[in-house]
Amino acid sequence: MKKLLALALLLAACSPGNGAFPGVNPDPEQGAATAFAALPTAEETQQLAQRGKLVFAAEACASCHSNTSDRMGLLGPPMGGVLQRNLGRGEGDALKTRRWLFLHVRDAQRWPGAVTEAEAARGIRMPVHPRIPDEDLKALVEYLCSLQ
Repeated sequence: MKKLLALALLLAACSPGNGAFPGVNPDPEQGAATAFAALPTAEETQQLAQRGKLVFAAEACASCHSNTSDRMGLLGPPMGGVLQRNLGRGEGDALKTRRWLFLHVRDAQRWPGAVTEAEAARGIRMPVHPRIPDEDLKALVEYLCSLQ
């Protein structure tokens, strides 16, 4: 019982107290719209993709996803070509597709992607990422969009 209480106090101390995380808009749809108010310029895309590659590594995305078009035996879908594969979700609009990817990475259960029968049968679910700051998530999305 004491250990449970200590854990609860530790978690409360680490949280901002209102359920929000620094740099994360509490409304994910508004966060996506703000992060991607417009398509980034070519220079911004390059800078964001470089930072996004670091976020991909820091969040251990490669433990489930390859950064090529080959699944390479990993549980999650490959990230190479993710923008082209998901353009339909944004009605062919690259900006809307980036917003959807932002939301999908934030909470894949709330904004699901295509799940194959095999994935569904194995119970594979992408974890939610409520703590990634919006600017880092934007960078991650640009990195994913840069993968072929």
